[in-house]
Amino acid sequence: NIGSSEDIGPSKFSVKDVHRIGVLDIRLCNLDRHLGNILVSKIDHNRSIKGNQGDNEFDNKYKDSDYKLVPIDHAYILPDFRHLEEVNFEWLNWKQTKVPFSQDTLDYIKSLNPFEDAAKVKMLGLEDSSAMTLIITTLFLQHCAKQGLTLWEIGNLIQRHGMGNEKSVLEKVVQSAMTQYKKKAMEMIREPYSLGREDGGHRITSKYDLRWSRKLDVFLKLIHDAIKSKLDHYPAQILHEEGESEEAD
Repeated sequence: NIGSSEDIGPSKFSVKDVHRIGVLDIRLCNLDRHLGNILVSKIDHNRSIKGNQGDNEFDNKYKDSDYKLVPIDHAYILPDFRHLEEVNFEWLNWKQTKVPFSQDTLDYIKSLNPFEDAAKVKMLGLEDSSAMTLIITTLFLQHCAKQGLTLWEIGNLIQRHGMGNEKSVLEKVVQSAMTQYKKKAMEMIREPYSLGREDGGHRITSKYDLRWSRKLDVFLKLIHDAIKSKLDHYPAQILHEEGESEEAD
């Protein structure tokens, strides 16, 4: 590498690369993504590589970027799904985040299976609460992308604003689901985020053996409903106006 992203102006980075890192950070709910832990490598255009193939003029402007971004330092990822207040995406200040996702990126997001990925996380020894975070952030990302939101808009729904005193939209989604879950918890025993194997219940068909108990099915249904409900109140136009207001300040 030739340094970090703070050493080189972000205008030199491709839209595809910025979106790639943004999608990763959203799924991992990165608490410490700053310019210093995005390394930059020089691209050798004499080698056979695939160029970025975007859907708009802005993406085409960056298709021949001389630089490749390499994210590092992922020690502070996948926090407990009930504690998402410290999420930090410093790339939100980059103008590439306001470019719509390419069709390739949309197809990738749609293809993600958060349940299989949660099983993999469990196999690596991470806590149940971290596996649940991966499920929630992926479902949230998929719903937002389907609604046509940009990376900038999605990031601003996940990261707190200003002094960080008010919960983010994603935090409110989880809070809403937990509140509704507690009302239904009288007949359930286990924690809503337990992802261990359990006899009975619904089994996700994959090579990763992950079985869902009734209580987890209920909680995930509440998460899905909360995502849809919250996003219906945050159209892109409102996000744009809020962003313009913050820039003016």
